[in-house]
Amino acid sequence: MKAPIMTGHLPARSWQFLSAAWLFIALSLVGGLIFDVHEYPMLISEGGIIESLSALGYFISVAAMFYYGGVDFAKRYHYLIMLTTLFGLRELDFDKRFTTMGILKSRFFTSDLVPLEEKFIGAVVVLVLLYIVFRIIKDHALSFAAGVKDKVPRHIGTLSIIAALVFSKSIDGLGRKLLDVGITVDPWVVTEFGTIEEILELGIPVLIFVTFALYISVQGVQDSSKFRFGDDAGRQKYL
Repeated sequence: MKAPIMTGHLPARSWQFLSAAWLFIALSLVGGLIFDVHEYPMLISEGGIIESLSALGYFISVAAMFYYGGVDFAKRYHYLIMLTTLFGLRELDFDKRFTTMGILKSRFFTSDLVPLEEKFIGAVVVLVLLYIVFRIIKDHALSFAAGVKDKVPRHIGTLSIIAALVFSKSIDGLGRKLLDVGITVDPWVVTEFGTIEEILELGIPVLIFVTFALYISVQGVQDSSKFRFGDDAGRQKYL
C-alpha cells in the first residue's frame, strides 16, 4: 500500500544526498583532469573501466526501480525504466555494435550501406524513444516545471540529469563538430573535453539513482520503510 503523501517543509537531508552526488561528479572531474586519465586507455577508452562503470550504474538504477519501486512503479513509470535501460545499453555501444553504422546517426535510414532489416530495427528503436519522450512530456512536464520553480530536491535532481546529458552530448566529438563550422581547436582541448565527457557520463547514473531514491522516499510506492534515503516532503502538484 502506498505511504501517505507528506506535507511540510523540505528537510535538509534530501539536499545532502543530492549535494553528495554533485560533489562526487565534481571531484571525479577534477581528479580526472589533474591526473590525466586520458593517458590510461584502460580507464577512458571505449569499453574501458569508466564506460563499463557507467553502464553498470544505469543497470543498478534499473534494478533499484524494480526492487524499491515494485510493481506499482514499474507499471506506472515503465517508460522511465525503459529509458534508463537504453542509456545503459548505449554505454555498451548497443546502438552501433550490431549494425552497419550507429542507429542514432542521421544517415542511418538513408544510406544504401544499411540493410533493410537493420533499418527496420532502427525504426523500432526510434519509435520506442519517441514514445518515451511523449510520455515524459505528457506526464511530467507541468509537475517538473512546478517542482523546479519551488526547488523540490527530486525535481532539481531531474534538472541536473537533463543538464548533464545535454552538456555531455554537446561536447561529444567536440573537435569534429567545431571543424564542421570552420573552427580548429588545439588537440589538447579536444582531449580534455573528451575526458570531461566520459567522467560526466559516469555521474549521470549516480544522479538518476539519487533522484529515484528521493522520489521513493516521498512516494513510498511499494514500502517506504525499505528505502529511507531521504525525507523529501511531497505535495500533490508534484506527482
